[in-house]
Amino acid sequence: MNYFIKDFNFKSEFLRNIFTLLSGSTIAQIITFLAIPVLTRIYTPQDFGFFAIYFSLATIVSTISTGRYELAIMLPRHKKDALAILKGTTRIVFVISFLCFIAITIIKNSENIFIKFINPNYFYFLPLSVLVLPSQGLHRVQIFYLVFSTTYNQQDYLLDILLVSSFS
Repeated sequence: MNYFIKDFNFKSEFLRNIFTLLSGSTIAQIITFLAIPVLTRIYTPQDFGFFAIYFSLATIVSTISTGRYELAIMLPRHKKDALAILKGTTRIVFVISFLCFIAITIIKNSENIFIKFINPNYFYFLPLSVLVLPSQGLHRVQIFYLVFSTTYNQQDYLLDILLVSSFS
């Protein structure tokens, strides 16, 4: 055990990258935890239920829209190949979001189960949510590319831009 600790290089680039990713995730979890009391004062349990249903639908459509190709961005050895996967996945996300918008426009007038839980007008935001919400569609694709290119600090800027754009 002592031999392992002596050989462990605390100044290695690998450990710095792990610490960068870990600290960002930890800070995000702390912010979420601290925001819970404020959010429970503003919103009712029914509002949280609406949000849970809406976010579940957005997550399902997002997973379908990326086709899980964002995971393939990490595989290539060359940046050119990773960029090709990034471009292809981005196109797929836009096409699926557009098809989702068309489907919502067609289905909105028919009676479905979700009308009981969510205002039908909110469904129009579903394709937009797939595009801009953090941890959804395009954001996941870009995060995986930034992890591939080991530009971890840019992830923070990307998250800030997406958070501001999705809440404004």
